Amino acid sequence: VTKGIVSSLRIEAGLLQIDAAISPGSSGGAVINQRGEAVGIVKSSLVDGQNLNFAIPTSYLKSLSLDFKLPVIVAGACAYRDRDRDKLKGLVKSVVEKKTIVTYDTNTGKRKEAVVPSTRVYDIDGNMVEFRVYGIDARGEVGLDAKQMMTYDENRFLTQLIETAGDERILTRRTFSPDQSLGRKLANRTFSGTFDIGEYGTKTYDSEGNMTEWLIRGQRNVYTYERDGRMKECSVYQENSSPRKSRYLYEDDNAGNWIVMREEEFSTEDGWVQTKVTYRDITYFK
Repeated sequence: VTKGIVSSLRIEAGLLQIDAAISPGSSGGAVINQRGEAVGIVKSSLVDGQNLNFAIPTSYLKSLSLDFKLPVIVAGACAYRDRDRDKLKGLVKSVVEKKTIVTYDTNTGKRKEAVVPSTRVYDIDGNMVEFRVYGIDARGEVGLDAKQMMTYDENRFLTQLIETAGDERILTRRTFSPDQSLGRKLANRTFSGTFDIGEYGTKTYDSEGNMTEWLIRGQRNVYTYERDGRMKECSVYQENSSPRKSRYLYEDDNAGNWIVMREEEFSTEDGWVQTKVTYRDITYFK
């Protein structure tokens, strides 16, 4: 049991900010006032903040139309957020990932490099609300290729997904029932075990949902991970060929999310050689 004060009201986000200490296993615990009344439920703690802890007010919880009963596996899917799937720590608001793409001029053969970003935007609950993908056109210019916008109901179920082209033309507009939204969440979760997925080969996952082996068309891909689920090494084995090995090195921000990822490939002549660098700009809810 810890104690503290309400240090801020985040009305727009439906949250109370409290300075009572929160341990990693405290999410879902009750916040009690001096009269012994439950006034909120512990939600999360900002990893890089000093006592920046949050709770959901009971008044807000009472307003939700939670008029359904769920089996355990479905309840687990409801609790699984896009931010969890993307292995992000803390109250991440947006991630801009920047990769360097190499192209060659079709007329001159001249080598050109361009930094191509992609952007993911999340709401306070960790659901993705916008996804933007950029590409390179025939002139070698970087521009918006497509954008997806998602909306959710009061129960955090996906209700609509709109996809537009770079010129804002609507390509698709889909609506989802609660059952369909849950189906998408379950489809995005991975569970331990080995699964035969037809033309896509056989995939094996560990207890954390990380793919550790992929067998496809005579090729065996083996993956190892760091403790926080980030990929550490990838080895590719094929008959009559030497194994190909890649490894990944990271630089983190104060919250523990990587902002630089360096990919290296192993060469018998030169050892480990850097082949690609990916950068991320991450913003957080404050």
